[in-house]
Amino acid sequence: MWVATASVYVIDLFLNSAATTAGIAANGGYAVCHFNAGTYEDWQPDSGLFTAADHPASAWLDIRSSNVRSIMQKKFDASF
Repeated sequence: MWVATASVYVIDLFLNSAATTAGIAANGGYAVCHFNAGTYEDWQPDSGLFTAADHPASAWLDIRSSNVRSIMQKKFDASF
């Protein structure tokens, strides 16, 4: 069982479960999820949604890409 000892927890969007955030809330805490919006990370569950053009020859994403913006919106919505 999760026991909250702080008021606010900054946790990774993909490395934590709904049970973790529910446990934080149940103990009076607040969970803030973070993710990297400007880099391509091939280990993330949504990495297959990016095209090669979205991260040409680097880990940096091309934020001009409508595909990149769409994927980031899905992360905000947690709906991918």
